Amino acid sequence: MYGNKDLFQGKVVLDVGCGTGILSMFAARAGAARVIAVDNSDIIHKARANVIENGLDGVITLIKGRIEELELPVPQVDIIISEWMGYFLLFEAMLDSVLVARDRFLAPGGLLAPSASYVYVTAISDAEYMSDRANYWNNVYGFKMSAMKETGPIKEADVDVIPSSAVVATRALVAEIDHGTTTPTALDFSSPFVVQATQDATIHALLGYFDVAFSRVQATPGPSREDLESAVYADGTVTPKALWKQPESSMGGFTTGPHGTPTHWKQTVFVLREPIVAAAGDELHGHFTCKKSTTNPRELDLEITYFHVPAAMKDQLELARQNAVCQKYQLR
Repeated sequence: MYGNKDLFQGKVVLDVGCGTGILSMFAARAGAARVIAVDNSDIIHKARANVIENGLDGVITLIKGRIEELELPVPQVDIIISEWMGYFLLFEAMLDSVLVARDRFLAPGGLLAPSASYVYVTAISDAEYMSDRANYWNNVYGFKMSAMKETGPIKEADVDVIPSSAVVATRALVAEIDHGTTTPTALDFSSPFVVQATQDATIHALLGYFDVAFSRVQATPGPSREDLESAVYADGTVTPKALWKQPESSMGGFTTGPHGTPTHWKQTVFVLREPIVAAAGDELHGHFTCKKSTTNPRELDLEITYFHVPAAMKDQLELARQNAVCQKYQLR
C-alpha cells in the first residue's frame, strides 16, 4: 500500500475480515480518508485497541458482524482489502464473503486488493518427503503401524513446504480468478492440465500452489495469459515474472510456489497412488477438479485424473489415456 499511496489517498476503504487490524492501519497510513474494518470474531476488540494505541481511531471504524448481514456507515466504498486466502487458495471459503462485500458496497470502478488469483499444479520427486510423511507409519522407532495409514478411496491432501529442488516438471495453470467478476459458484473449478518432466525423475506427487495479483485497475486484474503461463525457470534461475519482480510493470503480486519465499500458506501435496518413472520430455496429462465440500463448505474436495505420456507416445494420447488413474483427495 505504501508503494501505491496515490490509490488510497482520500479514499474510503473496507477491510473484510480485518483480524488484528494491520491492513486497516496500513490503509490509513497510506492516506485513506476513512477505513471501515469488519470482523465477525472477538478479535475485533483487540483490533480496536491496536487502532487506538496507534492513534488511528479518527480514521478507522471497527464493526463486529458478518459482512453478509451488517450495514456500513457509508453507502459505498472505493477499495476493498482483505487477507482472505487459505491453503490451496480456497480453503476456508473466505473469498465468498469478499465477493458479497463487493456486490453490496464496492463503488463502480472500485478496486479489490488482491485483484486476481491463480492456482497452479506441478510435479515433484521427493523421496525424503515420502519417507518422512507418506511412509512414516512403516517404521515408527522400529515398529510397523500399518493400521494408522490412510485407507479407502479418499486421501488427505497434505500442506507442507516443499523445496524447489524437488520440482521436476513445468507448471500448469488450472484456475484463474478475477475478483472483480467471479461469483461464489464459479470458485468450484475443473480444468485440464499438462505438465512436462524437465529431467529424468520418479514423480511421487503433484504439487499445488497459488499466486495473487495486485492491480492498480480492476478492469485489468492481472498479467497477460502469456505471462501467467511462462516458465518458472530460465537457464536454471527463477524468472522475474514467476517471482512478480518486474520493475517495468505496475502489476504487483506474490507467489506461494516452492520457487518463491516460503509463506504460511506453504504448498499442497497430492501424493500419487503409485510413483511414475518419467524421462525428461515425458508429460503428465490430467484433469483437476476442486469444489467446496458438501458437508462443510469451508473444506475442499478434490479429484485428479492423470496419465503418463512418454515422449515417444505424444501422438498416441488415446492409447496412453487407457492407463489413466483417478484419485480423490480432501483438504480438511
